[in-house]
Order: sequence, then C-alpha cells, then structure tokens
Amino acid sequence: MNGSSHASPHARGAKISVSPDAGIDVDAALSRIEGDLDLLQAIVQQCLADAPELLDAIRRAVAERDAKALTTAAHKLKGTVNEFAAKAVAEAAQRLEAMGRLGTLDEAPQALETLDQAMSRLTPALQEIVKRRT
Repeated sequence: MNGSSHASPHARGAKISVSPDAGIDVDAALSRIEGDLDLLQAIVQQCLADAPELLDAIRRAVAERDAKALTTAAHKLKGTVNEFAAKAVAEAAQRLEAMGRLGTLDEAPQALETLDQAMSRLTPALQEIVKRRT
C-alpha cells in the first residue's frame, strides 16, 4: 500500500531546506510519514496553532510554581514537536516536564528561557515549511 494516489503529485519526495540552527530534522520528519509533505505541513500548521497556548501555559505554571500544570503543558508541547523531529524544543520541554513531575521548580525559569530560545529558532522554520507549496 503506497497511498500515493491520495497525495498531491509533488508531495512525496519533496525536499525542504531549513537553517541547521532551527532545530528541526526535516528529513527525519518526512521519513516518519513516508515523505508526505502535505501531511508534514498539516502537522506543522497544527503545531504553530497550538504552541503559543502551550507556551503561555508553561510560562504561567513556572511563574505560579504550579508543578502539575507545568508537567501537563510541557508534556503536550514535547509530544507536538516530537512529531516533526524538533530535538532542541523537545529536550527543553522534557526538562521542564521532569521538573514538574519531581516538583523541583527552582531551575524552571532558566529551563523556560532555554525553551523560549529553541522555539524562537524553530518557529520561522516551521512557518517556512507551511508556506512551501510544491
């Protein structure tokens, strides 16, 4: 079953280049979904829609020292970015999630800064993937 009859004629096997600093492995992301660029774009578009709310929830949880809320929001963000191999953001979210699970939030502001920096590098690359039409 190749499923290619349902994809646009140029969706499979497409190449996308993003900055190495973006923290996303486009080839790995595409290989997970059999090279379907249309599907990758849909996943990325959903992430771009969900990420601001998740980041706000993480920021609130850190500010309020709410370990449970931090665990939940960081876990959701990690799952979202893992879909397209965004390693730096996933690792930063994982670190915050672990802090929340353990209830050790003393270093959460620094971890949040790391997450914000990783997202600021990732977001333009995601926007470029969504804009690209083959």
